[in-house]
Amino acid sequence: MAVEKLRKNCLIIVSISILMIIAFLISTYVRERFLSKKQTALIQVNCSIVLGKTAKLLGLDNGPLGPHGWEDTAYTNNFTEAYRKIGVNFIRIHDLWEAADIDVVFPDFNKDPYDEASYSFSSTDRHIAAMLRIEAQVIYRLGYSWSSPPKNNPPADYEKWATVCLQIVKHYNEGWAHGMNRTVRYWEVWNEPDIKEFWNGTLEEYFRLYDIVARKIKEYDSSLLVGGPTIAWDLNFLESFLQKCRDNGTPLDFVSWHIYTKNPYEIYSRAISVRSLMDEYGFSDKMSIITEWNIWKEESEPYEIFEKERSASFIASALTYLQDAKVDIATFYRGDSWPWGGIFKDDGTPRKAYYVFIALGEILENSFRVNCSTDMRNQPFATMAAKSEDGKTVFLVVSNYGSEVDSHQVRISNLPWNEHAFTYELYVIDENTSLDLLANGEGAGNIFEFGYNIKPYAVHILKLKVK
Repeated sequence: MAVEKLRKNCLIIVSISILMIIAFLISTYVRERFLSKKQTALIQVNCSIVLGKTAKLLGLDNGPLGPHGWEDTAYTNNFTEAYRKIGVNFIRIHDLWEAADIDVVFPDFNKDPYDEASYSFSSTDRHIAAMLRIEAQVIYRLGYSWSSPPKNNPPADYEKWATVCLQIVKHYNEGWAHGMNRTVRYWEVWNEPDIKEFWNGTLEEYFRLYDIVARKIKEYDSSLLVGGPTIAWDLNFLESFLQKCRDNGTPLDFVSWHIYTKNPYEIYSRAISVRSLMDEYGFSDKMSIITEWNIWKEESEPYEIFEKERSASFIASALTYLQDAKVDIATFYRGDSWPWGGIFKDDGTPRKAYYVFIALGEILENSFRVNCSTDMRNQPFATMAAKSEDGKTVFLVVSNYGSEVDSHQVRISNLPWNEHAFTYELYVIDENTSLDLLANGEGAGNIFEFGYNIKPYAVHILKLKVK
């Protein structure tokens, strides 16, 4: 009996083992057959449905020279021609250190703010002159750059500090102290007062400073634009600031804010939240300006994060999402070769980010967005289509910010040139390419269909042009 029982138990164990092996083989087949199946994104563009003018959000922080960036120093990088190629339209001044800061322009706070001899404008003039040479508009941040220890204390004398600001305004708009004329229209008061690194006072103290400066500038010249609060992240701070501006009748021409994140869609979400607060407190007709944005770098991450294809895809995705976000101006941090965030390397060679700005510079200049839809609903997969103002060129931007998509199937209908012949070119930015031409050819008619593979964190730019 014992032997028979043992034999039955062995048969049961063998049977269970066989069933487990069969189940494993079946699950492996299913996983390989279905779960690992390559996914194709269908992108459909209808050129006859125009959504409106593209938003040319091609601003950069700090300009073509960067810190120490002029000819009489060892640091000789000058990106003027690169800025022209991009079509940079706004430049915001912050973190130049030797220029624009209040204590650089007005080194001794004990001196007379009405005396020209109390000021040193030379370094700031050089930077602004370089910005004007590319016909960009300047956003001048009145305050201080990042430093260690931080310069984050409220001014000892608010009225005097505001008077210094006004004299700077006059230097660049009426030629005071051998200055310029009508050159700087946008004036931003302080930087990131919602964090201790930049403001060691209260919200009420910041609002008081903003109110005094804004009123002085607007009383001097109402056509100049003054804004803030230049928040780092805190929407509660922004809401309180907007409420105070409304209740006190404080001048506010634009709301400025910053965002750094790993998810480009969060930039769009933040823009919607900012606009919602502006609407709620009666500032619907004012501008929303992002004066700093970029991919976030953890302290443990190397600076090479700004050189890789992930940064390029982040930028392309963010600028695509922002087309629907009611943002008026955006200045990317930053447009020089500074290690943290710059679009160039130390030796002046471009990073991947630069090529995104080059590609989008052509697309966002005098073009109109057209309907573009995809069956991919996940946020990391961003698409945008546009046609030139003259109707002779159609563009498609696809940014795969880490999506599981392996390939695209593109269908562009109602091409604006009817049955005429056209050429197409596909440019790619990824790990191994920097806006390289991947494919090209010719077509005819008003429909174009094309399929191609895409890598994670790659950006594809498709360009169709009538012959």
